[in-house]
Amino acid sequence: MTSYRFILAAGLATAGIALPGPADAQEDRRGPEVRDRRDRRGPGGPAQVRSFQPRNGAPGTVVTIRGSFPDGARVIFGGREIPVTRADRRLITFEVPPVGRGSHPLAVRAGGADVAAGEFRVEGDATPPPGRPGPDRYKARWDRSGWVQLGEQVVMGRRDRDVIKVGRRDGRFERLMVVVEDSDLEMTSMRITFTNNDVLEPALKHVFRENDRTRGIDLPGERRAIKEIEFRYGNLPGGGRARVAVWGREDGGRPGPDGRPGPDGRPPRRGGKPIVIDFWPRQGSVGTEVTIQGRRFSPQLQVVFGNQVITPSRRDENLITFKVPRHRGGAPIALRGTGWRDMAVGTFDVSGRDASRERERWREQRRAEAKRWWAERQRKVARDAAAREAALRAEEARLEREREDRRKRRRAALRARWEQRLLASEDVRAELALHAERTARLERMQRLAEAGDYGSLAIRIRVLTEIEEERHQRRMDDLKVAFARR
Repeated sequence: MTSYRFILAAGLATAGIALPGPADAQEDRRGPEVRDRRDRRGPGGPAQVRSFQPRNGAPGTVVTIRGSFPDGARVIFGGREIPVTRADRRLITFEVPPVGRGSHPLAVRAGGADVAAGEFRVEGDATPPPGRPGPDRYKARWDRSGWVQLGEQVVMGRRDRDVIKVGRRDGRFERLMVVVEDSDLEMTSMRITFTNNDVLEPALKHVFRENDRTRGIDLPGERRAIKEIEFRYGNLPGGGRARVAVWGREDGGRPGPDGRPGPDGRPPRRGGKPIVIDFWPRQGSVGTEVTIQGRRFSPQLQVVFGNQVITPSRRDENLITFKVPRHRGGAPIALRGTGWRDMAVGTFDVSGRDASRERERWREQRRAEAKRWWAERQRKVARDAAAREAALRAEEARLEREREDRRKRRRAALRARWEQRLLASEDVRAELALHAERTARLERMQRLAEAGDYGSLAIRIRVLTEIEEERHQRRMDDLKVAFARR
């Protein structure tokens, strides 16, 4: 166990990590009271400041101090305490008070002690920057019912450009609102591109304070399906990391049930145009109940049957039901609302036929067609199964015919690989070299005997050659047997 701990400690030390020693382990076992005394950053303890940003700016600039702070930490700017806008264990934010130009000491007071953070240099007059919230500005907190967030971006307080891809091609918006949170931001322009590639550039050049928003930006005409929104930002001294969000409203100006203006005080306007999906039945006698299915059906919608305006017997956001009045022949059905032309639904054929019987006949006809489709589908599946079975049997027969040839090729391939490994062994290479040397020497002696017409010598050399061949064959057989036993 000791050696294992030594090896683990050496490896962690190489990576820059230290194991706790016996003293540390003993101290950790003393309980939470000792650890609380050792961690003096708890409630009432001193603060620890790591950094603050920005380090210069005009009065009203939002400054963020980062570090470790106890509860109740306060900010001392230029020797006097100032209010903070946000405070937690890791950061404190405040606004630079209206003081003169120059460097002012900055400190955090906690636990009865002041911890110096540095100096903040005040630049500019002792007046808040343009765009400071006033009675005519809007804070980010508002009633968000009916609003849809189209997207957001996190930006820095410098010259920059961002594009928010909306991508809601099925959503059509009447108004937009821009919300800036977490920091101040200067916005120089806003460019809205609709799905039909039309462009709108509303006047939006001003400074947003933290948690500030714009008024509702009205979108003109019917070009309200948004493709993307492009923002451009300026260079605001003291600006930090800000979050820009864009909200859209589809029914921003739709009046309430009493017809009065909406909650923002603007005049009542129409809501989104309805969408028709289908209607049924499409023919029947007088008194037949017809149902229209769709979306965004408002209570103000009217049903126009031919030239007659009919009061629906049932209505909600997705369904409208009415009864066919007296009429002859085909009658067009339309929906009538405020602010757009009548929306065509379809044509209903008024006849003397019983609607219930017609629906039953139509259902029986569909059932018969479905049965015919299912029977044809089953026949096709059976044909496909038979074709697959025949192909499988043909493949099995082919494999059976070619099985012996495959075995021969496989054995030949294995034999070739075995011989290659055999010839690569050291003993076999030595024997082959020896046999080649002896054979070459005997061949030279044979040629000399034939040239000198030494018959008896030629016969003896021939006998020696046969003896060498037999010796070489026996040696190779022995080497093969030994190699196979490995």
